[in-house]
Amino acid sequence: MTVNLYPLRANVTSEDYLNGALAAARFIRESAIEGEKGVYWVASGDKPQLDLYTGSAGIILFLLQIAQVSGDTTFLEDALMGGDFILHEFEKTNYDYPIRGDLEHPYYAGNMNSLYIGGLSGVAYSLIKLSEYSDNPSYEQAAFTITEHIVGNAQRTENGVFWSGYSGIIHDAGVILYLLYAAKHFDNASWREIAAEAGHAMIAKGQEEGEHSVRYVDVYDAMNLFSQYDLGDNYCPNFAHGTSGISYMLARLFEETGDIAFLESARKGANFLIDIAQPMKKGMLIPHSLPQTSDDMFYLGFCHGPVGTARLFVLLHRLTAENKYKEFYLDLLLGIEGAGAPEYHSAGYWHSHGLCCGTAGFVGGFLGAYNFYEDKKHLDLAERSAKLLLGAANYNGKVASWASAPMRVEPNVVLSEVGYMRGAAGIGQALLQYYTVLTGAKGIIHLPDDPFIK
Repeated sequence: MTVNLYPLRANVTSEDYLNGALAAARFIRESAIEGEKGVYWVASGDKPQLDLYTGSAGIILFLLQIAQVSGDTTFLEDALMGGDFILHEFEKTNYDYPIRGDLEHPYYAGNMNSLYIGGLSGVAYSLIKLSEYSDNPSYEQAAFTITEHIVGNAQRTENGVFWSGYSGIIHDAGVILYLLYAAKHFDNASWREIAAEAGHAMIAKGQEEGEHSVRYVDVYDAMNLFSQYDLGDNYCPNFAHGTSGISYMLARLFEETGDIAFLESARKGANFLIDIAQPMKKGMLIPHSLPQTSDDMFYLGFCHGPVGTARLFVLLHRLTAENKYKEFYLDLLLGIEGAGAPEYHSAGYWHSHGLCCGTAGFVGGFLGAYNFYEDKKHLDLAERSAKLLLGAANYNGKVASWASAPMRVEPNVVLSEVGYMRGAAGIGQALLQYYTVLTGAKGIIHLPDDPFIK
């Protein structure tokens, strides 16, 4: 399916954004499947998905937000039923539930502990939030037990610990970010120490690219995402799988531990990214992968584009007050606009509307910039992105879904998914977040990898 230009919904009021989010929540409700106890959701297959990326953990987070902001407590009841299904599954297996992502790619093997795809960290984070919003301590206790399992699953290496053998935000760096959050939430310093050990192990795997520049690889051993495709030394430098996400995690470790080695390592990673950035008609962009396999392959979203990578630079600006990080951060956002987004869908922003790769991610990214630097241009770009989401919605009465191609390499596989990072839950969250900025309403949940909180 090839669609390059999308219309914006015209004559929009603030309530239209709330109504769009509510329509997404109704689609999620209609898609729920009854289990032995509670309800669950599926992605493209027929198995229950529990993870944050496409499954129950992410959907629960959106349902909590829509219930809080709209005042409709029936969505809290939906979230609780999702939480009950998760608890039941874990209790049946004594917390040894085999969490899996929807993707069957070998790259995700052993990713049981991650924050996003197929991971315990994302489930635990969602259960903590469910406990906070419902005042039910059983979900928080389950999250504590899951976190103990995550810590127990760490494997020793000479330089520290690791989990999956992959280092990116989508893998072990995401586990570290969750452990930093959990250590503070549960007041457990030992979990912070484990996170720091894992951070030191990742620093040891950095590859020097100059006196003050380091590329952090996404592997601990000879496994390589691209090897089966015979792409040689090709690697991803951006947030989900590369240097920017790993460096972001290292900067957060410095923020939580005060260990200057983490900040110095994060700065070296940032220097590497600045060095490889390419000037566009406006701003700068970093290629999806290097060496480049296509001259126009610049992702724009969270996973391999500026929405994710820019997070490192806003965090470093906050920690160091050095303007070069702010300037590069703003250049990356300008690169999104220079590529024609949000209206024009370029090669790296294909028929995709979700938080991970598409339009919904722009909303939070531009609102984060507006929150920090109060430039109305970023608020206007968030508005254009939110209007596009409304224009792309497929309505059936008061129920809305969004058709997207979740995988760039399979453009003709178009799905209307329910999940947080690829489907209606994340799109609804983006619309809801924009609504709260317009109205001052409270209730948005920020994930552990989100720096946009003053």
